[in-house]
Amino acid sequence: MLSASCGDVSTEVSGKTEDLLIPSGARDVEYIRTGSLESASYRLTEAYPAPELLGKAAEHFEARGWKTRQWLSTEPAIPTSQVRGWVSFTRPGTSPPRLVRQWSGEWEKNGSFLRLHLQYEGLVEDEIRAGIEIAPPEKSLLAEIREFLKL
Repeated sequence: MLSASCGDVSTEVSGKTEDLLIPSGARDVEYIRTGSLESASYRLTEAYPAPELLGKAAEHFEARGWKTRQWLSTEPAIPTSQVRGWVSFTRPGTSPPRLVRQWSGEWEKNGSFLRLHLQYEGLVEDEIRAGIEIAPPEKSLLAEIREFLKL
């Protein structure tokens, strides 16, 4: 299963930011706006390692002025997936153990951050959960999440 999310505070189309990448064929699409943080999540069928989606994402974001980040905004010591590629781990507490493959890329524009998160889980490696989110320059993504969760 693949999962993705995206958000932005730029020009909106029908109440949703045009920078959000929702590919054709996406299912279970969900939009969320919390303050100035905008995000979307969806499911998509594409074989691992999602070369079509990643190619479209890079083209889509770069065409809208987003620049690739080398390091995660929330964890500056960890490179983005544009640098390190996919990571794999076993989901704790599952029986039998479930393999998870994860990709987290980031882009930046005018101080705002855009993160695309993709995830495959389990034996089926053509179903992706995707999430994309955009955080404005006046607040970090971590601050937005804390505010949303009331931490």
